[in-house]
Amino acid sequence: MSEDEILDIFFDGTEQQINRPKKGQGKLYSGKKKKHTIKHQVIVSKIKKEKDKKTKLRIKAVSKSFYGKTHDKKIYEKSRTRPPNNVGKYGDNAYLGTVLKIPRKKSKKKELAKEQKEFNQIHSSMIVCVENGIGKMKIWQILSQRFRNRLKDHMIIFKNIAGLQNMIFG
Repeated sequence: MSEDEILDIFFDGTEQQINRPKKGQGKLYSGKKKKHTIKHQVIVSKIKKEKDKKTKLRIKAVSKSFYGKTHDKKIYEKSRTRPPNNVGKYGDNAYLGTVLKIPRKKSKKKELAKEQKEFNQIHSSMIVCVENGIGKMKIWQILSQRFRNRLKDHMIIFKNIAGLQNMIFG
């Protein structure tokens, strides 16, 4: 067994603005951001170090680049990521219909029960881990500003930043 024990795994997608392409604009246009973007799925894990008994966040994986209009669930399905069975798997509402635990949504006719509200509060306090992981990666200017390099280089740059982030904070 390794010295690190994975407790939970968190999934989320992130977008980065790119220059407007001359061809194929419709594929790269994100209706959510109202800009031309490129997307990645980021997997963050909460691990427990055996040495010092502390929990830390590590970026476990970054998917390949997808067009800006691609939905997070479709990225999850295409990446064929299958998390281990013995850990908690969490995502946001974009992952409805997957094996991930997602928050409960209130219907128009009925309020959420007290237990469902408590579950949502616990879920949101846990899922913030992946948002923090993505936020720490976006400290690097190449990920926070408009990407002006070749699009085929985006994935390798994103993965290198994730590796640097793990080396610095992990």
